[in-house]
Amino acid sequence: MSDEPADIALRLGELLIRSGVVTVEALEDAVVLAIKMPMPLDRVLGMNGHLNAAGMQAALQLQDMIDSKQISLDSAVKVLELVALQSMDFNTALRKLAPGVEKAQGKLTNKLGETMRKAGVVNPKNLEQGLMQSLNTGLPLGMVLLGMGAITNQNLHSTLLAQRLVRDGALSPDEGIQALRFARLHTISLQQSLEQQHMRGAAIKLHFGVGELFVLSGFMTEGQLLSSQELELVEDKTIEQVLQECGYANPITLEASLRLLDMVKKGTLFEDQAASILKRLRNTTTHAEMNEILSNLGDTDVESNKIDVSELLTMTGLVSEEDIAAATPLSLSNRVSLVQTLQQVGVLDAQTITAVQDCKEALDSGIITAEQAVIAVVYAGENNKSLEETLKTFGWAPTVLIGE
Repeated sequence: MSDEPADIALRLGELLIRSGVVTVEALEDAVVLAIKMPMPLDRVLGMNGHLNAAGMQAALQLQDMIDSKQISLDSAVKVLELVALQSMDFNTALRKLAPGVEKAQGKLTNKLGETMRKAGVVNPKNLEQGLMQSLNTGLPLGMVLLGMGAITNQNLHSTLLAQRLVRDGALSPDEGIQALRFARLHTISLQQSLEQQHMRGAAIKLHFGVGELFVLSGFMTEGQLLSSQELELVEDKTIEQVLQECGYANPITLEASLRLLDMVKKGTLFEDQAASILKRLRNTTTHAEMNEILSNLGDTDVESNKIDVSELLTMTGLVSEEDIAAATPLSLSNRVSLVQTLQQVGVLDAQTITAVQDCKEALDSGIITAEQAVIAVVYAGENNKSLEETLKTFGWAPTVLIGE
């Protein structure tokens, strides 16, 4: 290995340690010995019974995939555990982590790649390289091309949406290609392309569905959702079927997620609240347990988005925790609010304070979520906008607010 032991250890340290292959002390000792001998780091780790050449090669390949965003660190750790600790073949371990991908790979790469090629989303050379890497690793073509930098997130989302509209009969194959090409040339989303060209698929509405709820709940990564959406199209199945077949969901969590999504649709829950509740159902094994949790949602669940002013301020990055800590005693001694104290000491101006107070009120009233409140405060301050103007800009203002 041409790289220096210390450089390799620095690059792979977190992956090796989190997978349980080595401890921090063992890795440090191995680096010192490798430099002294001199000897390749993988050989030293192998001599000490920590990692053989195949394990080190797998670690290096996984780190490359992490760097190119083809796989998350958590998933890479699980793959390395199988390779290094259970002597499983690298490709087998990789495919075990993404059930169903290998089965559909040939059909998937041809279908997705051909659509992208015809629309000019990816050039032939990158497509060829992506196809080879996809077949060698078992990873979906879309994620491979994304990791290579050959396409953008918007390119991939647009292509998958176009294929879904073609499958559902909302667009013809030629219309799908035309819409994708227009979106690429104007650097816009597929939905914007359909709207600007007045095409029949323009009425499609993007929605927060089961897959998105699973990502927000931590049940799967965004990359795994994209892979599942590709399989959904290839296998001509619902996303719920794919998630269950791939091991991301079971009948209990699927039923619970659909019920929570119905609450989101009716406006009784925000998306982040639904995700928080779904997390509590992760280990539920019976319908009785699920029904008990869902039937006992109280004020704590409905008002889980409430936060105090100091937390909102630190979330926006407008003040630091040190600022809050320094201003709090002064606020208490002078018997004035924290935001007033921060204004007096010059940390916040009057306009920002107004935005924060208005956002806090809207947040407590359930008009916006915590994430939206943070965005609104920053946007209002940077663009000299009121809360009402900001919410209307992002389409977050409820009817009652728009009419005022």
